[in-house]
Amino acid sequence: MKTKIKKIYILTFVLLILYGIQACVTNVKSGLNPEYEGYISTRIATFPCQIWPKNLEFIGRGKLTVGEDIQRQACEYFDDFIVDVFKNQPFIKGLSAKMTYKVLKQSSLESKLNLSNVWKKYEGCSSCSNPQSVYVRNIMKDPSWSVWLANISTSIRNADTLLLPFITGIEESSYKEQGILIKRRILTVALLLIDTDNAKIIWSNFKKTDAAKKTFDTYKNDPEFKYTDWKILFERVFTFQLFIDFPGRQIF
Repeated sequence: MKTKIKKIYILTFVLLILYGIQACVTNVKSGLNPEYEGYISTRIATFPCQIWPKNLEFIGRGKLTVGEDIQRQACEYFDDFIVDVFKNQPFIKGLSAKMTYKVLKQSSLESKLNLSNVWKKYEGCSSCSNPQSVYVRNIMKDPSWSVWLANISTSIRNADTLLLPFITGIEESSYKEQGILIKRRILTVALLLIDTDNAKIIWSNFKKTDAAKKTFDTYKNDPEFKYTDWKILFERVFTFQLFIDFPGRQIF
C-alpha cells in the first residue's frame, strides 16, 4: 500500500513539473490569427519603431550592443519601410508613425508612444521563442492594458488596430572560431498588429538576419576585413515578405 501511495506522489510531482514547463511555453506562430480570417481594419494607427522593452526577455531576442545612433537609424529605416509597404493599398487605411505621433502630441499624449514605460510592470518569458508569445502570455489579458488600448484608440481617431514595430536585437561582435576571425552583425525585428477592442493579436511577425565577414588571422589588418554595412542588413530584413498574410494587403 505504501509503495502504491509513493508511486502516486511521484507521478503527481512529475505531472506538476510538466505542467509548470508547459505553462511557460507559449509559442504564438507568426502570421494571421485564424480568428481574423477575412478581417480588414477600419483604421490602423502605426506606432513609431522602438526598441523592445528590456524587461520582456524571451529566447532569441538578440542583444543591444551598438550605440543609440545605429538603433535610431534602424528604426527610421523601419518606419520608412512601413510607409512604402502600405502605398497603393486600397484596403489599408490609417495613420503613419509620424501622423500618430502628431495626433497624440496635439493632445500632449505623445509619451504614451513609449511602450517601455507602458509595459514596464510586465515580465518576460524565458521559454517563449518570440515577442508575440510574451505578449499573449503576460500582457494581453491584463485588464489595465485593455483600458489603455481603449483610451489610446479614442485619442487616435478611434483606431481599431495598432501596428507596433520593434527592434528586439541589434548587435555586432568580433571573435575567433577555430582559427578564423569573424566580424558579425545581427538584426532582429518584430511586428504586432493589435485589436484595440479586445487586445488580441490579429497578425504578427518576427524575423532575424545576420551577416558575417571571415578571414584568417594573418589577414586581420586587411582593410577589406570589416563589418558588413548596416544598410545591407536593413535591406535583407525589411522586405515585403515581412508583411506576408497581413490582413487587407494585396500583392500585385
